[in-house]
Amino acid sequence: MKKKKDLNMLEMIPRLKETIEFHKTATGGMLQFTRNGRWDSILHWVFPQAPQILTRKLDHEGTRVIELCDGTRTIQEIGQTMFLEFGHKEDEVYARLAQFMTMLYRSGIIVLKEK
Repeated sequence: MKKKKDLNMLEMIPRLKETIEFHKTATGGMLQFTRNGRWDSILHWVFPQAPQILTRKLDHEGTRVIELCDGTRTIQEIGQTMFLEFGHKEDEVYARLAQFMTMLYRSGIIVLKEK
């Protein structure tokens, strides 16, 4: 039986999905995406007034993280950049970044690939 490789989140490389639109604004950024999954179709059938296009506003830090999710940097490298640019405590940066990346991944906004 083949042993499953343990994955380290910090070594994963995030990339914004092609279906996600990102717009930088003066106050941060904005993500827009269309609901087009199977469950979204059911949701729209049950609640026809539910919006098909979702918009999520981001603060400056969230905007910078999205900018860095270009498919070339690991999450650890993104964390180092955030630490240098925003000056928060390093452990706080990684804790917030891990939580934000998990939310982005579960929401279908980013994809993760192994280094």
